[in-house]
Amino acid sequence: MSDPQSRIKAPRQRAKKRWYVVTIVALVVLFGGLAAFNYVLKPMFIAGFVAKLQAQPPVPVTTVLAKAESWRGELPAIGTIEAQRGVTLAPQIAGRVDAILFESGRWVKAGETILKLDDSTERAQLQAATADMRLKELNLIRARELAERGNMAQANLDTAIAQRDQSAAQVELIRAQINQKTIVAPFAGRLGIRQVNLGQYLAAGAAIVTLQSVDPIFVNFTLPEREIPRLKVDQAVTVTVEGLAGRVFEGKITSLDAKVDDATRNLLVQATLANKDGLLVPGQFARLTVKLSEERPVVAVPETAVSFSLYGDSVYVVVAKKDKDGKPVLAADGKPVLTTERRFVRVAERRAGQVGLSEGVKDGERVVTSGQTRLMPGGTVQLDDRPALVPPQERPKP
Repeated sequence: MSDPQSRIKAPRQRAKKRWYVVTIVALVVLFGGLAAFNYVLKPMFIAGFVAKLQAQPPVPVTTVLAKAESWRGELPAIGTIEAQRGVTLAPQIAGRVDAILFESGRWVKAGETILKLDDSTERAQLQAATADMRLKELNLIRARELAERGNMAQANLDTAIAQRDQSAAQVELIRAQINQKTIVAPFAGRLGIRQVNLGQYLAAGAAIVTLQSVDPIFVNFTLPEREIPRLKVDQAVTVTVEGLAGRVFEGKITSLDAKVDDATRNLLVQATLANKDGLLVPGQFARLTVKLSEERPVVAVPETAVSFSLYGDSVYVVVAKKDKDGKPVLAADGKPVLTTERRFVRVAERRAGQVGLSEGVKDGERVVTSGQTRLMPGGTVQLDDRPALVPPQERPKP
């Protein structure tokens, strides 16, 4: 008769053996599947992808040859046009507008009368003050005669002198008030839009019109502090503004700020430009280029050849496709099959549709300028460097 404990352990041992067998079979299937994928299926997928890629027709692209050049250094900047001198004309004292002697937008000379306020009250006060001053002059003359004969105390003579001086000062005060009611241009320049009307009462400090001296004219801009060693007074600058396409204004740096801005770490720079035609207006947005004296070697390519991104700038370079032995792959016509390789580059400078590269591309290499979005790694390309179609000239009217 068997032991009861033996009858209990037997099923447990059989279950444990079955679990081991299932685990071993599962591991064999798993690792066998991985091995099959890596050594059989994966090469088949890669071979199929390469075959499909090779079967695709070449992608047409336009290209140019990169060219080694020596570029004179330039610093691009953004600035604002500022008047050499600019004020808002306003009366120092209140009064009613009696005469407006200017037109909006007109050029004026220094000292030219702009506006007059009613000064009839002040002129009447001037007459009264002048008469009082004459009376005080006569009283002073009589006082001096009496003092010379010893018939007047010195204190009385001093009082007569003080009264005469006080009257003379009152006359000068009223004359100054009359002059302040005549508004003149403090310097030559261009007037803005009139902001007053005839007969209008103006408070002291009320705006009449702006006056801007715009020839020559300033342009203020900022550059990073790292560029300070490359800046100096009298450096040439070129300026362009919106609305004047193709017009380039030339000038020179005339001032560098004495300190760097604590918040932006930029230096304020001021350049002066000639503006005889008055085309530049204070407040305009301006694009500048500071011309530096040093030159540096670059490899120039069109701006369309460079793909700019946060991960790095790159270009596609056309190269001959090679086999495993490093030999060029030839097409049916005997010509080498062309492909592209993506290279990351370092942009040294950008100007007028061109990009100067300091790394990544060599002189004479062919770079893709259009069609980059259709390129695939290992794919073939076909050069399509025909010149762009030029629209026919308009026929002259009979």
